[in-house]
Amino acid sequence: MIYSNSSLLTLDLVNTAIKTDGLAIIIEALINSDCVIERLYLSGNNFNSNDAYLLADLLKNNTKIKYLFVGTNHLQDKGAVILSEALRQNKTLKELGLNSNNIGDLGSISILKAIESNPNITSLNFGYSPSTKVLQAEGNKISDRGAKVIGEFLTNNQTLQRLDLRKNHLTEIGIEHLLVGLQHNNSLTKLLLDGKPYRKIDSILYHNQKINSSSKTVSDITLIRSVYR
Repeated sequence: MIYSNSSLLTLDLVNTAIKTDGLAIIIEALINSDCVIERLYLSGNNFNSNDAYLLADLLKNNTKIKYLFVGTNHLQDKGAVILSEALRQNKTLKELGLNSNNIGDLGSISILKAIESNPNITSLNFGYSPSTKVLQAEGNKISDRGAKVIGEFLTNNQTLQRLDLRKNHLTEIGIEHLLVGLQHNNSLTKLLLDGKPYRKIDSILYHNQKINSSSKTVSDITLIRSVYR
């Protein structure tokens, strides 16, 4: 289907148990065909860190994919590091979903370092999927150490618009690190965190929303949604 289709824009393979062999076939077709698929949903397929090598091949060799969602898998830090190496070469990806992949500071920092100068990535999801428990996955585990690097990233990056950090291991210290970075950031308009509202953060985000009101982001209505995302 992929080889012969020149109009399909979204490929939804969420929770389809395609396994490594199936993923390899899909990736090969996406790299070697003339397909124009832009949105690829691969969440909830029990992929592990070794499967990240296949995803990395996609990021290195496909210039059409703009939205890649691989949440609720088991990529862990090793998989995130593998992806980060490919992200240094990729200049077309706009959104990356890594929610509920048991990724900690090492993996998240590797991803951030890879995209800190990327002019295209506008959305990064290190948050939590509603289907995490039912699919026997684990949430991400970014700590205050990782939050410090995220704050530094926000200071220097003026492209990212949306960042999801729900259900990680952040304390008030980590939140303060984020705030320090946000004070020098004009692009981030949505930051998803747990717990009480943070007025200083909300104020900065509101300011950024006003100065970026003309920016166009992909509406949720245009994306396929299900309980597994």
